[in-house]
Amino acid sequence: PSQLPSPTTSQQRDSAVPDLISVYDEVVHWKKTLFKIPTGADGKSFVVEVSKLLERYVASGGADATSLYHLAILPSLLLQKAAPKSSCKDNAAHLRRRLS
Repeated sequence: PSQLPSPTTSQQRDSAVPDLISVYDEVVHWKKTLFKIPTGADGKSFVVEVSKLLERYVASGGADATSLYHLAILPSLLLQKAAPKSSCKDNAAHLRRRLS
């Protein structure tokens, strides 16, 4: 599974915030065509990534608001159906690919 980038300095984090907010503003207006989180290893990998974001937010004492933006964007990007009538197996394969 991929590792979420974590800015090493406050300057890097501050420069990424406007981009993150603009992505969030666009994603919230997308039509929701998300598939359910699959069972098995693929679903567990997704839950692990969500947990990492929550842990990063908690570890910062609530000061790292970018984690919440990432958390709001993540499902729309990773759980988006590739086709209107895609199968569960196809959806799991797409999630696996997106997480790698």
